[in-house]
Amino acid sequence: MERPITNRLRVAPRSVTVSCVRRLGPAALGVFLLSSVGCGRGPFWKFPEIQIERCSAVDFMFVIDNSESMEIHQANLRANFQPFIEGIESTLDDVDDLHVGVITTDAYRGNPSQCQQLGALVTSTDGPGATVVECGPFAEGQRYMTEEDDLTEAFNCAANVGTEGNREEKPMDAMRKALYPSTGWWRDCNAGFIRDDALLVNVIITDESDGEPIPGSTRDVSQPADWFGSVTQAKGIESNAVIVSLLNGVTPECPFTDPAFDGANIAEFTNMFTHGFVGGICQPDYGELFERAVEGIDEACTEFHRELGPRP
Repeated sequence: MERPITNRLRVAPRSVTVSCVRRLGPAALGVFLLSSVGCGRGPFWKFPEIQIERCSAVDFMFVIDNSESMEIHQANLRANFQPFIEGIESTLDDVDDLHVGVITTDAYRGNPSQCQQLGALVTSTDGPGATVVECGPFAEGQRYMTEEDDLTEAFNCAANVGTEGNREEKPMDAMRKALYPSTGWWRDCNAGFIRDDALLVNVIITDESDGEPIPGSTRDVSQPADWFGSVTQAKGIESNAVIVSLLNGVTPECPFTDPAFDGANIAEFTNMFTHGFVGGICQPDYGELFERAVEGIDEACTEFHRELGPRP
């Protein structure tokens, strides 16, 4: 059964159990009136109970465009990672369970052969603009980084993905594939990374569009509502995710010269979230955007919605 989307739900007290959803359509309302037990707990369906409490774990997923125009932007991201993660660690000082992972916008050639898949975590790098190096397995023996790693050093290794990627980037398709268990490659390459009980922070950096494809293209033709639905389904509620997007054509500082470089669709997706932050990819310093994102991550962590029991 499709899970109800409780977009921008606000409940002030912590440790409050929310057992019904107000936004019922006509059909759902009819069943509600016929139910012998209130708040939709009749014989026809069952909503999950939600407890609001501060998060204890955070999963950071960086979707990095590895096409030929991205060298300077990748370097900017790596230069800004240390103050970003230090801001997270000082603000969320009671959160000591971090996962950090990098994926690219194509089937990344630097990875081991079984993980040269769109959406697979990067553990080794190759190609122009990148140093050929093994970055993982990381400190805990996984393909993602944890607080046991020197996060700045480990991230700078994995995020140096180079610029030999496919010119038709698929950042949103990569994001969706990374979120969900799939075929054997996912279990080999991404298992354990994204957790049900962790806040998701998704950082997307691309100077390309991800909208309607050009003729003959193999690009994912899904749209912002589809991307939003995928994240919401993965996290149970949209406010359990923080989206940070660095794009072209969405700020006066970073205009686009061709529709192929217009990040409007990804910006629309980002702004669907309570905690969504959009910045220009061409800015010389990402610090201001990341500072705002740290505040948003702290807020999202404070009001984390934890499902009680299995999903329906």
